[in-house]
Amino acid sequence: MIQFLAFSMNNISQQLLLSIACFLICYTIAAQVKESNTTILDKLSNQTFKNWDSLEHYANLALTSVEADDHKALSVIYHKLGLVQFEKYSDFDSARAYYDLSLKHAQILKDSSTIAVIYNGFGTIQKYKGEYDLALENFYESMNFRSGNSSKNGRVTTLNNIGEVLFTLGKTSEALTYHQQAFELAEETGNPFLVGNTNVYLGNLQTTQGNFKEAIRLYQSALANLREFDTSVAPILSNIGVNYFYLNDFEAAIKYYSESIEEAKKYGDQRATIMGLLNLAEAQGVLNKPETLATFDKAIESAKKGGFKNLLVDGYLFKSVYLEKIGQPKESLTAYKQYKVYQDSIFNERSTTHINELQVQYETAQKEAKISKQALTLEQQQSELTTQRTQSIILLLVLVVFVLFGIAYYIYIKGRQKSKLQLAIIGEKENTIRAVFEATERERQVISKNLHDGVGQQLSGIKMALSQFSEEIPSANQEARNKTTHLIKALSNATDEVRSISHQMMPKTLMELGLVPAISDLLDNTFAYLDIECSFEHHQADQRYHETMEISFFRITQELVQNILKHADATEVSVQLFKIGNRLTLTVEDDGKGIDPSLTTAGHGLNNIKSRLEVIKGTINYESAGSKGTIATVSAPLSS
Repeated sequence: MIQFLAFSMNNISQQLLLSIACFLICYTIAAQVKESNTTILDKLSNQTFKNWDSLEHYANLALTSVEADDHKALSVIYHKLGLVQFEKYSDFDSARAYYDLSLKHAQILKDSSTIAVIYNGFGTIQKYKGEYDLALENFYESMNFRSGNSSKNGRVTTLNNIGEVLFTLGKTSEALTYHQQAFELAEETGNPFLVGNTNVYLGNLQTTQGNFKEAIRLYQSALANLREFDTSVAPILSNIGVNYFYLNDFEAAIKYYSESIEEAKKYGDQRATIMGLLNLAEAQGVLNKPETLATFDKAIESAKKGGFKNLLVDGYLFKSVYLEKIGQPKESLTAYKQYKVYQDSIFNERSTTHINELQVQYETAQKEAKISKQALTLEQQQSELTTQRTQSIILLLVLVVFVLFGIAYYIYIKGRQKSKLQLAIIGEKENTIRAVFEATERERQVISKNLHDGVGQQLSGIKMALSQFSEEIPSANQEARNKTTHLIKALSNATDEVRSISHQMMPKTLMELGLVPAISDLLDNTFAYLDIECSFEHHQADQRYHETMEISFFRITQELVQNILKHADATEVSVQLFKIGNRLTLTVEDDGKGIDPSLTTAGHGLNNIKSRLEVIKGTINYESAGSKGTIATVSAPLSS
């Protein structure tokens, strides 16, 4: 019996020890797994992996073991998987889907830093897709979530992204402002990666301004900062090549283009590879290298596989020009047709999107106007009912004095309602006029772009083909050559006319440079060939204003000048534009036969001026001294 107990106790002790050992082993393994996951998440947060393959592997590994309620970890993992889809695969839709998941978890945590990063990612996707208005919205939203010293790095990135979009839209001065802010902030951080990236953007601006050597210096400085990081510098190498190309150093350009292509292939960057090939082919063509066409074809084929329509447009256009240069007009025309196909495809996609947006905006405005009208009617009815009840109670309960008081109160209320109604009517009228003018100006822009980019380019293409055809006519057939020359001249005149109409519909100078250059250009073009002396002075008015303000002042100037040409018989015209305080003022003076004050409210042109001034809350005053001429003074507040 004693021996049995001893055996049993020994057996129990062994089992207990075995259980404890198993528990310790399991606990150790669990702790190691947890520690491993924590290490992976730390690496993901700091993105210390050497390439996108590693990042994708460890992000997926972490995703398999993370808890469903670990919002911080899930936010980091989904964001990194989105980056992989964007950078490694150029799959914008998948990247957006992962970013959406990351945003959901970041919003639960109210993690403003991560939310800012994700909105920046949204903007970057839309920037690459050419949706520049949506890109800017998301970049500005990202800036709203960035505050304090801890977000300086992110603010530098987003400021550069905003500047890049504005630069793409042709707003060079505004883009420069954002890039300069980014550069100053990057220097404060002392982060060479941010300083290098910002120098790239500043180099791009120098290139557009023709400062090629300065651009190369900035790009080389960027390379010096970025070479120490495991990141692709293919675009920078390509940009250096472009500037050497502009400096006519084509061998140097080819060297940098080739380095750019190898760098892009190393990091799997399809877009940069294609752009490098197109640049390389262009430089090879200048030097008449035999491999030029093969390089063009390789770039075009890669662009087709990757679905890069914008690069296909450039590829076929550059190839067409090169084929024309080397004396292959038929092949050149074929390439040019392909260029038109892809260009029209992109234009149609954008036009359809724009039309849909306008339709949604219009329908939304209509619904809001209907709701406002119904609410106003209901408010009036309720107010009238309340007043009637009040009157009835007063008539039943009080004496004549209180009856008189009630009547006075009723009149007061009705007066307020009438004032509200009048203000509502005035506001609706202003909104209607503004909507009409904005729609008109948008339509002008669309027609102007269609004339310039559509009809104008088609006429140019026909002229090019006809010129080639003219060269193929035998010299003996002089009559045919003369007719062809006449047709070419007619096409040139038609092309010039289309460009002139396009400029009149929506001056490019107004959109890109602002009000002062646009008015100067208008006056130069109007009075260049007339026996009328014209002067234009401006003071403190060189800045950019709200689009509605700029278009309204330009159209009013246009209308006043046309009235002078039609009716004034003037020999001198003086135009002045100046900013005083918070008001912008325009004066147009002539020495003609004057204007009858009673006629300043008549006529389509003058009514058009009046309507535009209502939109910007401006005024116009006419002063006429008989045969001594007329002075028209237009003034509007800038805060409107």
